[in-house]
Amino acid sequence: MSRHPKQVQSRIGVCFEQPNLYEALGAADNLRLFARLFNVRDLDRVALLRRVGLDGRGNDLVSHYSKGMKQRLIIARAPVNRPDILWACW
Repeated sequence: MSRHPKQVQSRIGVCFEQPNLYEALGAADNLRLFARLFNVRDLDRVALLRRVGLDGRGNDLVSHYSKGMKQRLIIARAPVNRPDILWACW
């Protein structure tokens, strides 16, 4: 890890306890933005949101989400970069 931190970090997905989402965007746009950071172009945002019970809510602003909904969005975001390791910080 100390020799190649960027390569290792790009292979880890993280879920944080405290929401670190863009509240002025919808859930789908939060996922799209995060995917663009990792050059992921074939992201199925609808499927990810469905997996965490947020189907049909992708265009709703995150600022209108409950804490539980935000946590589910964070969980949906964690595998976006297709990590080898998924780390949950609770």
